[in-house]
Amino acid sequence: MIGKVTKSRIALTALMLAWTVVVFASNDPKRPCDQSTTGLLAQIINTSKSFCGTPYRYGGTSRSGIDCSGLMRTAFGEHNLELPHSSKRLRKMGVHVDFKALEPGDLLFFKGRNINSKATGHVALVTSVCNGHVEMVHATRRGVVVDQLEKQPYYSTRLLEARRVIDYRQLEDLAFLLESGMFHFPRM
Repeated sequence: MIGKVTKSRIALTALMLAWTVVVFASNDPKRPCDQSTTGLLAQIINTSKSFCGTPYRYGGTSRSGIDCSGLMRTAFGEHNLELPHSSKRLRKMGVHVDFKALEPGDLLFFKGRNINSKATGHVALVTSVCNGHVEMVHATRRGVVVDQLEKQPYYSTRLLEARRVIDYRQLEDLAFLLESGMFHFPRM
């Protein structure tokens, strides 16, 4: 019998291997804002935002204290998607996303305290994108907060890269197939 977490790992691995083309929505300032998210993506964003006010604690993964990668690991993990507890390892996952193509659910990676370094030192989850404004949730020295990227010069000047670790539309399609019985994993 395959456990729930193992099925999620298999599904996520299969999904990532199946990616041949990833279509990114444009972050065109003229495009009307659609702030609605649904399904798994909405659940992950809501879970991450539910940690707002939680104090920062290096290495933490709970409501008593959490760090930036711990927030990602915990928010995704509560929905059976396992991510590493390391911003450097997270940055190796998924696919690169142009900043003009950001979508809710994408991860933003930042330099650490040394602005001259190219090393990853921080990660945040994009919660909304509207008219070029990027809202993100992350664990900072102020605790878990929701910030607008462009209003936070400490972070906007340290931005290294954006990555999409999960294509939520494809994952929702895969979940539907699994639930409907149209797709089966081979028995092991």
